[in-house]
Amino acid sequence: MDRRRGIQISDARDSKRSLNGKLISTLNHNWSQPSSLAIDAYGILWTADIGANQVYTLENSEFNKIKIQTKAPILLAPFPPTDLLLLESGPKARLIRISRD
Repeated sequence: MDRRRGIQISDARDSKRSLNGKLISTLNHNWSQPSSLAIDAYGILWTADIGANQVYTLENSEFNKIKIQTKAPILLAPFPPTDLLLLESGPKARLIRISRD
């Protein structure tokens, strides 16, 4: 994932072949500085953009901005059973639990 090429999805089966997998799709978006990807329990792709201070979901090939106050989101991680954790960077860093329910 980078701001020039968007999110590239390949058919790689393991990490040794991840750079050699066949490209299936590229999902473009006007990224500022993308920093993290995560997939939640519902199969929804979440992305963090540290440069824009935004978090997005990808549903039906469309990026949707999540209404959350965040500064410098650097990491998204699944938090079972259905939530995600968002880590912010900086002097007042926070760990935020995000729930879709």
